[in-house]
Amino acid sequence: MAAATDRLRSAADFEDIIVATGASPVQLLLATRNNDAPGWKGGGRTYADYGGATHICSTGFAVLDGPYGRLLSANHCDPTANHAVRDGHGDSIAAGTGVSHVPALDSLLIDPSASPATVAKVFYGGYSTSTTKTVKNWASNWPGDPVCVGGASTGTNCGTIYDDDDYALNINGYDVPVIQASAPSGSYMAGPGDSGGPVTKNVTGGVQARGILLGYDPANPSTAPCGVVNPDVDGFGYPCYRYISYVPISLILQSWGVSLETG
Repeated sequence: MAAATDRLRSAADFEDIIVATGASPVQLLLATRNNDAPGWKGGGRTYADYGGATHICSTGFAVLDGPYGRLLSANHCDPTANHAVRDGHGDSIAAGTGVSHVPALDSLLIDPSASPATVAKVFYGGYSTSTTKTVKNWASNWPGDPVCVGGASTGTNCGTIYDDDDYALNINGYDVPVIQASAPSGSYMAGPGDSGGPVTKNVTGGVQARGILLGYDPANPSTAPCGVVNPDVDGFGYPCYRYISYVPISLILQSWGVSLETG
């Protein structure tokens, strides 16, 4: 990606939120983003304990490795890809042996231990929503396309793609190719703990997969008040961002050799 060299920036992600290991996650029994269950869906809360802290992120899309369901997320949520993953209620999604990664795409693949493992749905709405939409297909990204980010901290927030050119973020030593999108002025696309969440476009009958959220665009670090966010990150004082970066779903599917789970 020679054209990206002059635009390379340090990674700035939405997984900076950590709490002391042993602290109890907020238990919102009706907040399905925070208390998902098999088959697991995209846009739900995840926790991973390592380095003496609990790291908070979101699930992406369900994919199929042959007949087996897997979940996508962001690799910077667990750089070594060997720690157990829990949902927002503290229930196990996968043991550490069920996590793999492709660092060059900042991509994490989670192998849930329960059956059925996954379903072709993503949560859609606020941080406490139980509403889901069916994943119908995937497509490439083009400037001007409307897209929405569906992380578990700030919920579903929508905007427009403004850059699909050769652009890379340096994440843990890898130049990761990304797409950029922005919210309308005064609004935001994502915030703390949304990393790994699904980026979608609304289509008839559901949503179309477009990518996996990494973080904000450091070349456009415009912030906006976060408004109402998930209580497990509220009060940390982290900003929400108008401009975001995400890895296109086409590169992720190709790299893993998996197919998108659709319904």
